[in-house]
Amino acid sequence: MFKNFNKKVVITGIGCISPIGNNIKKMWNSLINGKIGINKIKKFNNLDLPIKIAGEIKSFNINKYLNKNDSIRMDKFLHYGIAASLQAINDSKINYEYKNLNKIGIIIGTGIGNLSIIEKTFKKIIYKNIKNINPFFISSTIINIISGYLSIKYGFTGPNLSISTSCATSTYCISTAYNMIKNNNADIVITGGSESIITPLGISGFLSSNILSNFKNPKNASRPFDKNRNGFVLSEGSGIIILENYNNALKRKSKIYSEISGYGISNSINHIIKPDLYGPINCIYNSLKKSKKNINEIQCINAHATSTKIGDKNETNIIKLIFKNYSYKLIVNASKSSIGHLLGASGVLESIISILSLHYQIIPPTNNIYNQDPECDLDYCKIKYRKIKIKNILKNSFGFGGSNISIIFSKI
Repeated sequence: MFKNFNKKVVITGIGCISPIGNNIKKMWNSLINGKIGINKIKKFNNLDLPIKIAGEIKSFNINKYLNKNDSIRMDKFLHYGIAASLQAINDSKINYEYKNLNKIGIIIGTGIGNLSIIEKTFKKIIYKNIKNINPFFISSTIINIISGYLSIKYGFTGPNLSISTSCATSTYCISTAYNMIKNNNADIVITGGSESIITPLGISGFLSSNILSNFKNPKNASRPFDKNRNGFVLSEGSGIIILENYNNALKRKSKIYSEISGYGISNSINHIIKPDLYGPINCIYNSLKKSKKNINEIQCINAHATSTKIGDKNETNIIKLIFKNYSYKLIVNASKSSIGHLLGASGVLESIISILSLHYQIIPPTNNIYNQDPECDLDYCKIKYRKIKIKNILKNSFGFGGSNISIIFSKI
């Protein structure tokens, strides 16, 4: 069962639907040019809500990916996830002729799922319009439907599951997919996450927790590590990557973006929402240990960095406690300054950014640091992207409920 445990796991395909581009090329070009995907909300009339900004998906056409009969049975959370998956599958050139379809697995998760159709259905119940409830309501809200749809469409009969660990969801999906390949339960795993939470209920729920940015200008509302940061901006979208056994990828003559060297996981137990030091410290230590990397072998950290007062300061302190004086030689970047916070899909999109950084040897900028917090005193790659020699990138994801994960992506 464990005969492949020492073999490499590599990334051979990528797909995304994001607030700054609905494919990898557009998203990457937007990132390195400092574009920001946060705007005034257009999905619904939000005159009664004090928060009027979000990272919405723009110019998205589901008919490019699904026929009409399939698309009308689903809502946005499924649309985004399926579209990103089809992009990644196409990029990886997996096809129906692959001999071992029972060795292709799927692990795609979500933090919350499909709030939009839940709201619409609840309104029909309130107004006693039960007869007109969408007959596909249940299949549009169950979180494993993206995985199930892809499995049925392509005939992939390997392991199929979904994970939900709040903001760390899709990063946990990646680590589970990695294990699946290491343990020889799959040759290839399609993995990532999708989220669609920009609704009155979604905005109101996070607003009540007092963790959303209240800046009026959408272009500078998400400002990780800035002294005046005051919360994150909700966003939506999906990211999917294809993980593959290295030897299998060579046999298929696949394009290889990078490899996963290792990961670490832990749980924080001090509070359901507030971050702590010890849980993330443990998971970063574990990622270094499992990947057999010394601290001076890491060149860049893609931070969780949500733009909250406590969170960004906490993550900075964690980095300094682990990396000590070497912390000031690291480049730390915060993707949420460009794309906002996609909750369950944030980890995989930020992992994709890390993978592309390795591939192109470029670190995208952290936007909106106008007045850097003196307590956040590391190099955050402000204003402009940077070309440097990168061998290893550490990606952090810390979720509500205490779920922590760090993954190390490496150039191959």
